[in-house]
Amino acid sequence: MSNKFEVKSSKFKILVAVDLSAFFCYIKTMAMWRSGYAEVCPASRDLAQRDKTLMHYYVYILKSLKNNDIYVGSTANLFKRIALHNQGRVKSTKGYKPWELLEHYEYDSRSEAVQQEKHIKQHQQKELLKKKFGLVAKG
Repeated sequence: MSNKFEVKSSKFKILVAVDLSAFFCYIKTMAMWRSGYAEVCPASRDLAQRDKTLMHYYVYILKSLKNNDIYVGSTANLFKRIALHNQGRVKSTKGYKPWELLEHYEYDSRSEAVQQEKHIKQHQQKELLKKKFGLVAKG
């Protein structure tokens, strides 16, 4: 049984899909756990597993418009992270803002994204990126 609810605020309109049977089963489990009698509800385990599949992780490649440097990073919220880079709120990149997004890749797990980020950050891969985007490698 799935229902949709709209949550409105002055800035955002959010549409949330909720599996009510799993939600109420979770509430029941928490109440029983607090009372000292715990019962495992299969629906609450399923809810936790489904939440993991809804999350996406990104590897992104930025170019500094100040000095043409390339930065590679990973995040769960791509637009927020790029905004942080451009606001100067990321220590390693704040001196080289503004940043432009060149490419991004989407992954289903954080571990996949971090693994790909490490691979791209290797010297040889960064040189290939600079050639791909027509940037001069620093000597």
